[in-house]
Amino acid sequence: MSESVAVLLHHRVTVESVPELEARPIRYDRAVFEAFRALEIDVRKKAGLADGVYGINVFNLAFGANNNGRRGVLTPEPLDAGEAKGYRDLFAGAYSLYRNRRGHRDIEHDPAQAIRLLLLASALFDELDQLDVDDSTLDQ
Repeated sequence: MSESVAVLLHHRVTVESVPELEARPIRYDRAVFEAFRALEIDVRKKAGLADGVYGINVFNLAFGANNNGRRGVLTPEPLDAGEAKGYRDLFAGAYSLYRNRRGHRDIEHDPAQAIRLLLLASALFDELDQLDVDDSTLDQ
Protein backbone atom coordinates (compact mmCIF):
# COMPACT_ATOMS: atom_id res chain seq x y z
CA MET A 1 0.00 0.00 0.00
CA SER A 2 1.32 3.44 -0.81
CA GLU A 3 2.31 5.72 2.05
CA SER A 4 0.00 8.44 0.69
CA VAL A 5 -3.01 6.16 1.17
CA ALA A 6 -1.79 4.70 4.47
CA VAL A 7 -1.66 8.11 6.15
CA LEU A 8 -5.36 8.58 5.35
CA LEU A 9 -6.41 5.42 7.14
CA HIS A 10 -7.58 5.50 10.73
CA HIS A 11 -5.18 3.66 13.02
CA ARG A 12 -7.74 0.89 13.73
CA VAL A 13 -8.13 0.26 10.00
CA THR A 14 -4.36 0.19 9.64
CA VAL A 15 -3.97 -2.34 12.46
CA GLU A 16 -6.78 -4.61 11.28
CA SER A 17 -6.55 -4.34 7.50
CA VAL A 18 -3.01 -3.58 6.37
CA PRO A 19 -1.76 -7.11 7.23
CA GLU A 20 -4.33 -8.44 4.74
CA LEU A 21 -3.01 -6.03 2.12
CA GLU A 22 0.56 -7.13 2.75
CA ALA A 23 -0.29 -10.84 2.48
CA ARG A 24 0.46 -12.77 -0.69
CA PRO A 25 -1.87 -13.13 -2.39
CA ILE A 26 -3.37 -9.81 -1.29
CA ARG A 27 -6.68 -10.40 0.49
CA TYR A 28 -8.74 -7.32 -0.32
CA ASP A 29 -11.99 -8.91 0.84
CA ARG A 30 -10.48 -9.76 4.25
CA ALA A 31 -9.04 -6.26 4.61
CA VAL A 32 -12.50 -4.73 4.16
CA PHE A 33 -14.13 -7.35 6.39
CA GLU A 34 -11.64 -6.74 9.21
CA ALA A 35 -12.07 -2.95 9.05
CA PHE A 36 -15.84 -3.16 9.47
CA ARG A 37 -15.59 -5.93 12.08
CA ALA A 38 -13.33 -3.64 14.12
CA LEU A 39 -15.89 -0.85 13.72
CA GLU A 40 -18.59 -3.09 15.20
CA ILE A 41 -16.33 -3.96 18.14
CA ASP A 42 -15.42 -0.32 18.85
CA VAL A 43 -19.04 0.90 18.62
CA ARG A 44 -20.10 -1.89 21.01
CA LYS A 45 -17.40 -0.92 23.50
CA LYS A 46 -18.00 2.82 23.26
CA ALA A 47 -21.76 2.34 23.72
CA GLY A 48 -21.20 0.08 26.72
CA LEU A 49 -23.10 -2.82 25.16
CA ALA A 50 -22.67 -6.40 26.30
CA ASP A 51 -20.45 -8.76 24.31
CA GLY A 52 -23.57 -10.77 23.42
CA VAL A 53 -24.90 -7.87 21.35
CA TYR A 54 -23.54 -8.15 17.84
CA GLY A 55 -24.15 -7.34 14.21
CA ILE A 56 -26.67 -4.73 13.18
CA ASN A 57 -28.12 -4.70 16.71
CA VAL A 58 -24.94 -2.98 17.93
CA PHE A 59 -25.61 -0.02 15.65
CA ASN A 60 -29.36 0.04 16.29
CA LEU A 61 -28.85 0.14 20.06
CA ALA A 62 -25.86 2.48 20.02
CA PHE A 63 -27.51 5.02 17.73
CA GLY A 64 -31.11 4.61 18.84
CA ALA A 65 -33.02 2.88 16.06
CA ASN A 66 -35.90 0.66 17.13
CA ASN A 67 -35.59 2.25 20.54
CA ASN A 68 -39.11 3.72 20.85
CA GLY A 69 -37.93 6.98 19.33
CA ARG A 70 -35.23 7.48 21.96
CA ARG A 71 -31.76 8.54 21.00
CA GLY A 72 -28.96 6.04 21.40
CA VAL A 73 -26.09 6.71 23.77
CA LEU A 74 -23.86 7.45 20.76
CA THR A 75 -26.29 9.71 18.91
CA PRO A 76 -24.48 13.04 18.65
CA GLU A 77 -26.08 16.31 19.72
CA PRO A 78 -27.62 18.44 18.32
CA LEU A 79 -29.11 16.28 15.57
CA ASP A 80 -32.83 16.41 14.91
CA ALA A 81 -34.73 13.13 14.60
CA GLY A 82 -34.17 12.81 10.85
CA GLU A 83 -30.47 13.58 11.09
CA ALA A 84 -30.09 11.13 13.99
CA LYS A 85 -31.74 8.43 11.88
CA GLY A 86 -29.42 9.27 9.00
CA TYR A 87 -26.40 9.02 11.29
CA ARG A 88 -27.49 5.57 12.47
CA ASP A 89 -28.25 4.55 8.89
CA LEU A 90 -24.77 5.63 7.79
CA PHE A 91 -23.06 3.35 10.29
CA ALA A 92 -25.56 0.48 10.07
CA GLY A 93 -25.80 0.59 6.29
CA ALA A 94 -22.06 0.59 5.73
CA TYR A 95 -21.63 -2.28 8.19
CA SER A 96 -24.50 -4.31 6.74
CA LEU A 97 -23.36 -3.96 3.18
CA TYR A 98 -19.61 -4.11 3.47
CA ARG A 99 -19.00 -6.41 6.43
CA ASN A 100 -21.96 -8.77 6.30
CA ARG A 101 -21.60 -9.64 2.63
CA ARG A 102 -17.99 -10.64 3.24
CA GLY A 103 -18.97 -12.72 6.24
CA HIS A 104 -21.29 -14.88 4.16
CA ARG A 105 -19.74 -15.11 0.69
CA ASP A 106 -16.57 -14.55 -1.26
CA ILE A 107 -16.36 -11.04 -2.69
CA GLU A 108 -13.82 -10.12 -5.33
CA HIS A 109 -12.40 -6.59 -5.13
CA ASP A 110 -10.34 -4.55 -7.40
CA PRO A 111 -7.66 -2.73 -5.40
CA ALA A 112 -9.17 0.72 -5.90
CA GLN A 113 -12.59 -0.34 -4.58
CA ALA A 114 -11.02 -1.98 -1.52
CA ILE A 115 -9.06 1.18 -0.71
CA ARG A 116 -12.20 3.32 -1.07
CA LEU A 117 -14.01 1.04 1.39
CA LEU A 118 -11.13 1.23 3.84
CA LEU A 119 -11.31 5.02 3.60
CA LEU A 120 -15.06 4.84 4.32
CA ALA A 121 -14.38 2.71 7.39
CA SER A 122 -11.72 5.23 8.43
CA ALA A 123 -14.20 8.09 8.12
CA LEU A 124 -16.65 6.20 10.35
CA PHE A 125 -13.92 5.57 12.92
CA ASP A 126 -13.12 9.29 12.86
CA GLU A 127 -16.80 10.06 13.55
CA LEU A 128 -16.78 7.56 16.41
CA ASP A 129 -13.65 9.12 17.89
CA GLN A 130 -15.34 12.52 17.99
CA LEU A 131 -18.32 11.32 20.02
CA ASP A 132 -18.41 12.28 23.67
CA VAL A 133 -20.14 9.68 25.78
CA ASP A 134 -21.59 10.30 29.21
CA ASP A 135 -20.28 7.26 31.09
CA SER A 136 -23.15 7.48 33.57
CA THR A 137 -25.57 6.42 30.82
CA LEU A 138 -23.65 3.29 29.86
CA ASP A 139 -24.70 -0.20 30.88
CA GLN A 140 -21.58 -1.50 32.59
